[in-house]
Amino acid sequence: MDRKQILGVAGAIILGIGAFCPIVSMKAAGALTFFNQGRGDGVILLALAAGALMLAILRRQTTLLASAVGAAGLVGYDLYRFWVRLDQARAELAAGGASPEQLAGAPQLSWGWLVMAAGLALLFAAHLAKAADSRA
Repeated sequence: MDRKQILGVAGAIILGIGAFCPIVSMKAAGALTFFNQGRGDGVILLALAAGALMLAILRRQTTLLASAVGAAGLVGYDLYRFWVRLDQARAELAAGGASPEQLAGAPQLSWGWLVMAAGLALLFAAHLAKAADSRA
């Protein structure tokens, strides 16, 4: 395996793992994952990660970039959507006269987003490594 394949395979695996990591944590209800028991956008993300894994193994770097862009768009859109909803929920709690303890227990973004971002970064690095190798 060359460097491009290693980056692509690692990125696809990490991206797939990220679908099962907590993306929103709530004190009362626990954590929510991107996969969400097969009902969330995590199913699409897993399909994109599986496709990226196959493309990395087959050394299809241009198509791998398309898969990475699709996954980045999905993750970015959902991050924006969650961010806006969480901000609205916090604003409603604050307007309702919530105590600081209640605000601290409000839903928060969690570390799963960083795992998915790392996987995406590695997928994009796999494409950039191809471009760097082809110039040499």
